[in-house]
Amino acid sequence: ESEARGALDDPSARSITSSFGISSTEHCAFDTTKLIDSADRALYQAKHGGRNRVSRVDEIDTDLVA
Repeated sequence: ESEARGALDDPSARSITSSFGISSTEHCAFDTTKLIDSADRALYQAKHGGRNRVSRVDEIDTDLVA
């Protein structure tokens, strides 16, 4: 347990990654539900691609946005 705690206290052992999914009203005709859904799908596409990725709706398969 103390070994694990030591790793948490070591700043060089910490890392933060982030992935983002981006949508716009251009793809969703101002429908809030579709906007959130398409951003969510883009986020999962970004996560699928690996760490530290950004995916836009127009970059993903159209089947995912339907």
